[in-house]
Amino acid sequence: MNVFLVVLALILPTAASAMKFELSGTGGNCNGCEWIAGEGRIDETSVPNLVAALTKMGGGYPGLRVELNSPGGSLVSGILLGQLIRERKLYTSVARTVPEPHAPELKTTAPGKCASACAFAFLGGVIRDTNGGDVGVHQFYQDIALKDPTAKVFDALDLSRQQMLSAMLVDYVFRMGVDPRFVSIASTVPPTQMHWLSADQAKELKVAYRPEAFEAWKIEPWGNGLVAVSQT
Repeated sequence: MNVFLVVLALILPTAASAMKFELSGTGGNCNGCEWIAGEGRIDETSVPNLVAALTKMGGGYPGLRVELNSPGGSLVSGILLGQLIRERKLYTSVARTVPEPHAPELKTTAPGKCASACAFAFLGGVIRDTNGGDVGVHQFYQDIALKDPTAKVFDALDLSRQQMLSAMLVDYVFRMGVDPRFVSIASTVPPTQMHWLSADQAKELKVAYRPEAFEAWKIEPWGNGLVAVSQT
């Protein structure tokens, strides 16, 4: 695992600062009126930072929402962050946390972006809502390979590590309840580009996942009559 932390990353703007987690809310007393805002680049500090934020609020509670807005970062750190989110039974959403226009001390959310490593962290949510935001994926890579695509940088050990990482990604995505095609889609997109999942694609792959949400009602024949049917 440490090898991957050293040699692998997902593309991200260098100007982005490390991800911080802060308890935010609308000031109301309702279910969903508070959440943890996760903003910035994912790195080795992200997991301890989320643990610290949860500890500060008494450990958090199942169903607490983590709003993610991130350009990406360390792939392995993103997976570890997703595993922590799942262990704590938290929900995830893609959103920026912004001040209310007329009451800056209160917060609201706006559509955000969760790309690269963030997309894998997002999968940790027990319930996942893109919330009008964007989830983006592309290939993982070695920095040296991106700087010089024709450089001879792979040996037998590198190839073995690449295969191990690919297997780890598929296993992680499967354990999170997401269609493994998610990994296949990411692997087809060059590291200098980004594939943003459409709302339909996110739902089909179970990247967006709300098990309690019912589909539209429809009428079906039943015995000598009709019945109204919906399903999750």
